[in-house]
Amino acid sequence: MGVLDVHATKTEDDFEMTPGAERKRGPGAAGGSLNGIAHAISIPRSVWNWRGTALVLVLVAVPQLIALRVNKGEQAEAAALLSGLVTFPVVLGAAVLVYFHGRIAGGRQTPWLAFGLTAVGVQGIALEGLRRTNQQAIGTHPGWMMIVDMAFAGILLLIVILADRVELPFDPVAAGVTLGVAVTGVRYVLAVEARPLSNVTSEVLVSWSLGLFAIYLLIAYAVFHLSGIPLWARFRLALAAILLSVNHLVLYMDGQVDLRSYLAVVADLIGAVMLCSMAMALLRLSIGASTQTVDELNDRVHEVEAAVRADRERLHEITGTVAGIASASRLIHHGADISASRKSHLQRMLSSEIGRLERLMGERPTEVGRVDIDGAIWPLVEAHRARGHEVEWVPNGLQAAGRPDDISEVINILLNNAAAHAPGAAAKVEVHRVEGSVEIAVSDSGPGVPSAVSDHLFEWGARGPTSTGQGIGLNVAQRLMSEQDGYLRVVTHPLSGSTFIVGLPADGEDHDAAHSAAQ
Repeated sequence: MGVLDVHATKTEDDFEMTPGAERKRGPGAAGGSLNGIAHAISIPRSVWNWRGTALVLVLVAVPQLIALRVNKGEQAEAAALLSGLVTFPVVLGAAVLVYFHGRIAGGRQTPWLAFGLTAVGVQGIALEGLRRTNQQAIGTHPGWMMIVDMAFAGILLLIVILADRVELPFDPVAAGVTLGVAVTGVRYVLAVEARPLSNVTSEVLVSWSLGLFAIYLLIAYAVFHLSGIPLWARFRLALAAILLSVNHLVLYMDGQVDLRSYLAVVADLIGAVMLCSMAMALLRLSIGASTQTVDELNDRVHEVEAAVRADRERLHEITGTVAGIASASRLIHHGADISASRKSHLQRMLSSEIGRLERLMGERPTEVGRVDIDGAIWPLVEAHRARGHEVEWVPNGLQAAGRPDDISEVINILLNNAAAHAPGAAAKVEVHRVEGSVEIAVSDSGPGVPSAVSDHLFEWGARGPTSTGQGIGLNVAQRLMSEQDGYLRVVTHPLSGSTFIVGLPADGEDHDAAHSAAQ
């Protein structure tokens, strides 16, 4: 219907405004001019518009028109009484909407309003039922009925006053139904068992109806000053309270019966439309706010998950690098049988890996440049040899376009996988020029890629049924290669292990040529 955009940005006017906040905003913000007042009492367009009000008007007016048509041959006063059969169900429906709004949005005042509206709707529907079944008894006890109406109005006033002061200790709908049924029971007993009040004249009924109207004015005043409900909702709720009380007033006033009756019907119609529109707008507002809150929470969860994932990736990289550094350090300081040249070689490797570790701990470089493949591979080969892993590799002086630290990290991940899945067997690193790309192949003689993970080998968390890893390394390796216009693929040999092929543009050449060679 186009009456709600739950993802629309909400302004301060959409939500609860306390009297202190309204005073802080000043008269120019809401009440300094007619335009300011109109803006303050208008339902936010993000949750409601004239089409919604028009739809509610049609839904409420059609039954009213049918009631008038059915009673065309009778007095208009009867039609005014029949209008309650439409008005009070609408009030009860509004109470349900307000109840759900309170369940979603929370707040202290909304449950009290749902309590009061439910009681009004239930007792009104029951009263119309009594009028249909015991019309003579109700009609001969106008004094008692007016007393019950005034007492009920006093209870409603108390409900509104308490709404700003205490929490409702029980379910509002159940309490409203109980109160409405109780009021109906009192009406029935008085109509059936009590004697009519002999001294209640038409003049007395008029004065009592004015008193009842005054109580509803106090209810409207109290509603308008509730602090926990948007101003536009308070305005409509207060005006609806006044309009729905007009029925009691005009039926006892002097003047033309038809005019008074039609005035009561119109007041009921407008009051019901305003009340229903207000309740629907409140519910839509709370749904929209709740949806936005859920979206924001989802975004935050995704941000946290991304941060945790990034931290785990970095920890995975650091762990593998530190392991090689620690092994080489032990050999240098405690290896009594290593030669001076071997020790010098390990010290160079330590210096290189410590530098890479420092860069891992900081901001990762993003520039792609010319990379000496031998310079990226040899520290890793030495680190793994220091850890007791046999690695076959022959330098060949090739260069490629990429990020040195990221290439080193990818090779380190592949060598770690080879050591984990083919323990005791030699790993082999081979570098070749293939048309417009440089390919680095890391092979092992292990059992190969398990069929259970072959289809999603490079996904986060993918690992074989017997793997002790976290399923992070290959996902990181593939992402790092993709970021520098490279690629990573696997060739599985069931009887002779796996070969992972890392491809990069050769010496800064276009990635398209390298990627074509990978296919």
